[in-house]
Amino acid sequence: MEQVEILRRFIQRVQAMKSPDHNGEDNFARDFMLITAELS
Repeated sequence: MEQVEILRRFIQRVQAMKSPDHNGEDNFARDFMLITAELS
């Protein structure tokens, strides 16, 4: 997966978490670990 796509998904998830009617925290920690692992 391209880093651009990873970052795009990350940004979308962060924006979703800011929305009070969207529960975006379920897999956030797991996905964040995957993202940081991919980028490193």
